Amino acid sequence: MEKEEQEIKQTSNSDEVNHQDEEFVEKDFDQQVDDLLARNADNPDYQLLKQKIDQQMDVITDLNEKILYQVADNRNMLNRREEIERKLRKYGARKLGELIVPDIDLFKKVLATSENNASEEVKNYLKGFEMIITKLDHSLAEAGIKEVKISIGDDFDSKIMEAVEQIESTTIQSSKVVETISNAYLIYDEVLLHGKVKVAK
Repeated sequence: MEKEEQEIKQTSNSDEVNHQDEEFVEKDFDQQVDDLLARNADNPDYQLLKQKIDQQMDVITDLNEKILYQVADNRNMLNRREEIERKLRKYGARKLGELIVPDIDLFKKVLATSENNASEEVKNYLKGFEMIITKLDHSLAEAGIKEVKISIGDDFDSKIMEAVEQIESTTIQSSKVVETISNAYLIYDEVLLHGKVKVAK
């Protein structure tokens, strides 16, 4: 019984000590230092201690600022990396598009000009080629690549067009398209290939 009472008393004392420790931790550290120095204002050892503490606090503040700067720098680096990865995923087909789209565009022109003078047998082949072109266009669209058709009489738009020649015209106003050599192509919201046109002057 006496042993149990001692254990209870030890536990109680331990709880009291822990509670006091918590209060000490919760109390503002600077206030503790100030209180201590106020009680020992004439003691040079305490003044020296205060200087040392202030120096260490300056070091801690400097280190905290460096840590915050490093964290912000790392966050910015991660954001840049994520942005690069996002663009790679979105515009990854750009290089392939730049290589293959001019050939597809030329193929379309050849088909368009061949249909008029072709025999029935040849027209059947051309229909097969047109189906292939349609599938290619669908595949390009899946990669975010789409054609922007340029028609005669359209206003010249330097954002998506490249003027290869200026031609005097009596039927088309100045700065409008006289002839379309090739259409423009976009990859999502960016220009993949500028359309090549001749412009009235």
